[in-house]
Amino acid sequence: MNYELRIENLREEGGAIDLNRLTRIANCIRRVSEGALQIRLKGISLKRGRKKISLQNALRVSLTGMQKGNTVLSLETERFEKTLEPYQTNLFLVEAQVELPNENPISLFIKTFQLALAENNDKKDLLDKPLLQELKKLRKAFYKVDEIITFSSEDKTTELEIRQSDFDRIKDLEDEIPNPQTMVLNGAVDMLQYSNLKVKIKTEEGFVFGFLSDGLSPKEIASLWGKEAIFTGTSYFKPGGRSIIEIEEVYECGPGDSYFTKNPQPFLSKKGLPPSNRDGSVQAMREFQEKWLGPSRRDPDLDQLPIEFDPED
Repeated sequence: MNYELRIENLREEGGAIDLNRLTRIANCIRRVSEGALQIRLKGISLKRGRKKISLQNALRVSLTGMQKGNTVLSLETERFEKTLEPYQTNLFLVEAQVELPNENPISLFIKTFQLALAENNDKKDLLDKPLLQELKKLRKAFYKVDEIITFSSEDKTTELEIRQSDFDRIKDLEDEIPNPQTMVLNGAVDMLQYSNLKVKIKTEEGFVFGFLSDGLSPKEIASLWGKEAIFTGTSYFKPGGRSIIEIEEVYECGPGDSYFTKNPQPFLSKKGLPPSNRDGSVQAMREFQEKWLGPSRRDPDLDQLPIEFDPED
């Protein structure tokens, strides 16, 4: 696939281009296309560790020429159907993965910018905070306010025009997304059939979706199938508040472990007073103490709470 990169109103004269500017553009294409590929494969753009040789080849983009008298660079790359090794299907990104063989590094770069700049788009799950931060780095390739950088396919069916003002919109979107957060939760393991790296966790609040980090073997989590377990890892957020969890550690839930992962607020009323027994909360408090202290050491005052006591009355 062939593309043109055109810079209009640039500071340099005679079709020349500063090497620092060219380096920034090349690095941004590389990092954004890699993040866009990772988010389609695993659900997040951030990938730790050294890249495999096969992935390096898949992300290759070559500068093949420069038109005399204009700052128009000719770029060449290959579709992923020729360069990308077989990958495991992600149930939650099926549509994006079906399209992946016909994509290439530059097409992913263009689509990522278009998603970030779109007013409303149901595919914003293909963005996250680290990827938006990579997009913003292209701003340093602009030396004047009126410069325009345009990427276009050889047949002109795909085109992206970037102005310096576009990065304000990208920053606004990035600011709406929380930073990745360390999380600890408990739930029952429910591994998906489609991939031994994708995990569905059943919690009291509903299902949580995640994937195993490179340091965690599928065998470690397979032994906990259907059991209550404690999961630790990092939660990565998407636009709109959705998130996906990278699971780094998992172990079977022991007595009392789950309480370290829950908010104890349900055991108190809004005023911080003992709750009514109408919703079973007094009984829940009794069971809570029995778990920690044993039946013989339960607080006897709990047994004296009036059945119809309501702190809101």
